[in-house]
Amino acid sequence: IVPMLAPIVILEGQSPTIAWRRAWNLARRRFWWVFGFALIVYLFNILVVAGPAALITLAGQFLFGNPFELNSARFTFQNVAQSLALLITWLFYLPLQVASMTVLYLDLRVRTEGLDLAVAAESLTPPQKALQEVIAEHPAVQGEPLLRGIDWRNFVTLTISSILIFVILYGLLLLLIFAVISAIGPL
Repeated sequence: IVPMLAPIVILEGQSPTIAWRRAWNLARRRFWWVFGFALIVYLFNILVVAGPAALITLAGQFLFGNPFELNSARFTFQNVAQSLALLITWLFYLPLQVASMTVLYLDLRVRTEGLDLAVAAESLTPPQKALQEVIAEHPAVQGEPLLRGIDWRNFVTLTISSILIFVILYGLLLLLIFAVISAIGPL
């Protein structure tokens, strides 16, 4: 819900403390869809931001040798090149992330609160409000508990799934290590 705070604060004019609860109330309605979307955006972040920095680090190691010789300029050059790569890729990625989270926010408003219908209805009435005023209006969520039973179920499912994925990947890594050791033979 953290990336959705900016659209809520800016478009609805909420204070940051109220924006947390508002973002959670929007996201909980379509929890798994929002989780999947955030996961895809995160994986794209890894590909776009961390990928070029890792390639530059790898290229620097092949071109300049050991980058950890602290007495040489290679270490400094490697750090500067990697920092510049991260800066440039973040400059391209950050607006994309903010735009995608704004689209997610608007999609959640359309699917759960009928924002598109409110905008269309407002354009039909004679004293028309600005689009910003229509977006800033939202239903109050006072008195609703922060976590409901379905929220706990989603968190437990997510936690158990994460643990299972970790155990499976760790097991595959151990199998790979044992296979390599048995292929090499006794040392």
